[in-house]
Amino acid sequence: MQPSPAHNRQPGSQARQLATLILFIWLPIVASAGDGSRNTQADVLAIGLPITALALTSLKKDRPGTWAATKSLGLTVTGTLAFNTLVHKNTPSADDDDAFPSGHSAVSFSSAAFIQRRYGWQAGLPAYAVAGYVGWLRVKTDEHDWADVLGGAALGIASSALFTQRWSEKVVFSPWIGPGGTGIAVHASW
Repeated sequence: MQPSPAHNRQPGSQARQLATLILFIWLPIVASAGDGSRNTQADVLAIGLPITALALTSLKKDRPGTWAATKSLGLTVTGTLAFNTLVHKNTPSADDDDAFPSGHSAVSFSSAAFIQRRYGWQAGLPAYAVAGYVGWLRVKTDEHDWADVLGGAALGIASSALFTQRWSEKVVFSPWIGPGGTGIAVHASW
């Protein structure tokens, strides 16, 4: 019996496909917006990276990864809003007083860190490049300074580090709760 073509794929081929998706679909869409709408570019990418992270978990049928990404993004958004409320820092353009940390950067770096920690550098490096571009756009448009962007990046990366573990098709950790207690079941195949 011949193995199906899906079984002949190299490990990480889906991660490379996602990296290609990020580079060749999201970036041209953003680039087509032109220089006059850099804020729109940052908005699209800051929404696109979490969508990409969640799409990757769906592509890999990685339900624990979906949950980890959701928790990471939830903590990132909550932390950003808390800091924005507590730290009244004006934007460089003086339009607003909730500049620290940059929410766009926080969400983008949280998503990039999730992708890298969960699926490796092949998918993570392009995601980090996009997140870095989002940070640069926020500074270029005078919405934030570099301290705001770095604060958002640190918050996003830390949130993902807290919830994200490396994905493996060979080892699966499953939490369980039952009448006799709670625990974590480990299922391994080799």
